[in-house]
Amino acid sequence: MSLSTPNNRATRLARIRELCIFAMLGTLMFCSKIVMELLPNLHIIGALMMVYTIVFRKKALIPLYVFVFITGVYGGFAPWWVPYLYIWLPLWGLTMLLPRNMPTLVACIVYPAVCSVHGFAYGTLYAPAQAIMFGFDFKTTVRG
Repeated sequence: MSLSTPNNRATRLARIRELCIFAMLGTLMFCSKIVMELLPNLHIIGALMMVYTIVFRKKALIPLYVFVFITGVYGGFAPWWVPYLYIWLPLWGLTMLLPRNMPTLVACIVYPAVCSVHGFAYGTLYAPAQAIMFGFDFKTTVRG
């Protein structure tokens, strides 16, 4: 069977289409971050990440890391960027663990609550990388 069979071509085109969609979704996350910088401590990245996870499940990691990479390119791959490699994974993981068939009313409460908890825990999730990179002990890390 040759590589140019219609089935292989359709599969290849579907993969290319999917990758383009994921690139656009990651870019949308980045653009929303830039636009929302005008309002401190307010962003929709977490909500977008949850929506992508609900729809694409494991493949939601692709737009997430497109976002992380673009953020590094835009802001420089400096020490502040290192926590971005893992800081969104707990939100993705919690969203993966939530049941997909929740009633709409429950989902309207649970998803924003999970996203809010992640937002409140953002600094705590960020702290271990800073402690390791800058040689902080536990007391210095907690004190800030």
